[in-house]
Amino acid sequence: MDKTATTCPQCHSSVPFHQGFVSWCECGWNVGMPAQWADDRKMTRRCERMRRLHKAFADAWTAGRPLAQPLAVVVSAFLTLLVLLGLAAYIALMVYLFADPFVIGRGLAVILLIGLYLPVAPLLQFPRQPFTVVRPEAPRTFEQLDRICRLLRVRQVNQIQISESLSGMRLIQPLWRRKRILVCGLSTLAALDAASFTAGAVRELLIARRNRRSLWDIAAWARDLLQTAYDVIVGSVAHPSAPDGSVSADRAQYSRSLRMMRRQSFVRMLNAFTFPIAVIPQSLHFLLNRNLQVLLHATVYRADRQTARLTGLQPLEQYLTSLSLVEPLQFAQDRLGETAFPQDRLAAMADKVRTLPQRERERQLRTQPEDGLQRPLLGWQFDLLQRCGQNDPLPSSMTAAIPAISLSDWPAVNRELTASLT
Repeated sequence: MDKTATTCPQCHSSVPFHQGFVSWCECGWNVGMPAQWADDRKMTRRCERMRRLHKAFADAWTAGRPLAQPLAVVVSAFLTLLVLLGLAAYIALMVYLFADPFVIGRGLAVILLIGLYLPVAPLLQFPRQPFTVVRPEAPRTFEQLDRICRLLRVRQVNQIQISESLSGMRLIQPLWRRKRILVCGLSTLAALDAASFTAGAVRELLIARRNRRSLWDIAAWARDLLQTAYDVIVGSVAHPSAPDGSVSADRAQYSRSLRMMRRQSFVRMLNAFTFPIAVIPQSLHFLLNRNLQVLLHATVYRADRQTARLTGLQPLEQYLTSLSLVEPLQFAQDRLGETAFPQDRLAAMADKVRTLPQRERERQLRTQPEDGLQRPLLGWQFDLLQRCGQNDPLPSSMTAAIPAISLSDWPAVNRELTASLT
C-alpha cells in the first residue's frame, strides 16, 4: 500500500496518508466525535455531556478520588421508587373503577394491566442468537471460564452464544432465571487472542456483578416503563424492530397503515390534549435515563481499572482495540454478501485485522463508541487506563492475578467456539 502525506486543514501540519483510509491529525481533525453523529443534534449534545463527565472522572482518577456519583444514585433510586408507586396507584385505581361484583373480574383487570406494562419476556427468556455453545460441546472453553469465575468469586457461565451483530462480549441473565449466558460478537471473536479473550470475559463479569448489586435491572425496567407510558398516551405508531435492529416489510407496512389512519381520523387532533400529559413520563424518562448513563459510565470505568489490575494492562488494551475495529470488520464481511458462510466471514475479518494499518487502528480506537453511548467511548476508556497506569503502576500480563488462557489451551478453545458456526 502506497503511503504519502497530506495537509491538515485545521493546523496545516503534514500528516500521513493511506490510500483507502481516513486521514486524521493530532489537533482533532477527523478524530473527535464519531462521524455518524455529526449531523445528529441529539447525539451531539449527548456526546458533549458524556465528554464532560469523562473529564470529571479523569480529574477524580488523577487526584486519587473515587469515581462516586452519589447524586445520580439518589435521583435514580427516587425516580424508580416514584415509578413503582405510580404503577401501584394506577393498578389500584383501575381495580376500583372495575366495579365488578365478581372477584374474577377484578383479577382479570389486574392481569390485563400488569401484562401491558410488566416486561415478562425479558424476565424469563434470553435473546436468541444463531450460534450456541454448550458445555458438552466445549469442555476446554468452559473449563477456562469456570477458572475465571472461581477467581472472581462469581457464579459460573452456563452457555455461550455467538452473535453476528454484537461487538464485544455481554453477560445476560434475566431476573427470574439463574442461567447466565456470555454473548460474544463474531467480529470480536475474529480479533481476539488468549489474553484479550480473558480480559474481555473478566471485564464483563465485573460489570454484570456491579450492575446487579446496584439494582440496575429494576431502574432500567422503570425507565422502559416510562417510555411505554409515553407511547400509550401519545398513541405512538412506532413498531418494535427485529432483534438485530432491522425492520421487516410487515413491520414497515404496519407503521404506514397506522400513520394513514392517524391522518384520516380525529386521533391526530387529540394529540394537542394528550401532549401535556405525556410530558410527565417523557421528562421522568429523560432524567432517569440520564442518571443511569452516569452510573453505567462509572461502572465501566471501575471495571476497566479492576480488570487491568487482575489481568494486566496490555490484555485489556488489546480487548478495547478489538472492539474499536467493528467498522472495518463489518465492511470486510459485508463484501462477502449475506449468503457467505460464517466461517468465511470470520476468515475475512481475521485477514482484515492482520492487514489494517496501525494508524487506522489508532483512529478507530479514538472515534468508535461502545454500545452507542450507553458505555463510554473506547478512546475515553483507553485514556483513563493510561492515567491509571501513570499514577498507580499496573501489573503486566505475566504477573497478573488472573493469568490468560495458556497457549496450549487457546487453540482448543478457539476451535470449540468456531465449531458452533457450522
